Amino acid sequence: MKGNSENRRNSSMGRVSTVRAFAEVARNYAEACFGAGVQVFVHETVKNNGVVQTGICIKDGTGDIAPVIYLDRYFEEYCAGKAMDGLCRDILDAYAAGKPFDGFDISSVTDFRRVQGSICFKLVNAERNRELLAGSPHLLFHDLAVVFYIIAGGSFKEGISTIAVKKDIQDMWGVDARTIYAAALRNTGLLLGCSVQSMADVLREMASEKLDGGCSADASFPISMYVASNSYKFNGAAVLLYPGLLEWFADKAADDFYILPSSIHEVLFLPCSAGFEPDEVRSIVHEVNHAEVLPEDFLSDNIYRYSKAEGRVEII
Repeated sequence: MKGNSENRRNSSMGRVSTVRAFAEVARNYAEACFGAGVQVFVHETVKNNGVVQTGICIKDGTGDIAPVIYLDRYFEEYCAGKAMDGLCRDILDAYAAGKPFDGFDISSVTDFRRVQGSICFKLVNAERNRELLAGSPHLLFHDLAVVFYIIAGGSFKEGISTIAVKKDIQDMWGVDARTIYAAALRNTGLLLGCSVQSMADVLREMASEKLDGGCSADASFPISMYVASNSYKFNGAAVLLYPGLLEWFADKAADDFYILPSSIHEVLFLPCSAGFEPDEVRSIVHEVNHAEVLPEDFLSDNIYRYSKAEGRVEII
């Protein structure tokens, strides 16, 4: 980056009241820092469940695909009192440190044979994502939809960078949704892993973290519920599609079990032997969804049951 006049930077540092206005300030700051040859523009993306996120896109001329730095959390920090100038520096530091596509051959995105080993899937609510699905290859799974993305780098510590598979990419690939799904089915578990933990263990870990590892409370929670996700806790509800996972848990539970859609990032397994009636479980899901789950993370208000005898999932 090369510097520019301090006056130009400071002229854009007036008080702002919307994330869009905040993004314009960040864009002006980034343009001043990068100088000629780099394009910076405000980018709004319709994310899961129709939630719009605002960011800045930085194109340095090295390719057609450029990372978007989403600004919502930075705007929240600004509203909480953090200085604009410091936040703008944080945004550019995040861009420089993250290098979302560093080490990933962007040109491979147009060639299915080259990129198929990086394709994964996630589950979203079909009804709330009709606009998204209209422009994306997808398959339906009850009231949910399976959509696809490309992992373009990242780590457990800093998160992973992804590229959504839209119809323009599918058209370049020249393959149907079933072919994309087959690739994603091979990759998702391999690249993102799987985690099934008892709720007791999850609560114990949360308590331990809050007490800096010094948790001495009784952790024998009387809860026969399990949390299923991937190793990143990112789009982890898709573990429902992992080959053999539901069969394995049914064998472990020696029973049918309910599947509670906690969010797009995780689902809960509750053995039917725990004694809960479907209406009770449905009530729990609805209450948690509408009190605790962020709008962009909502998956479904329905509950599902896995039949051990029939080896299939159904909405109940």
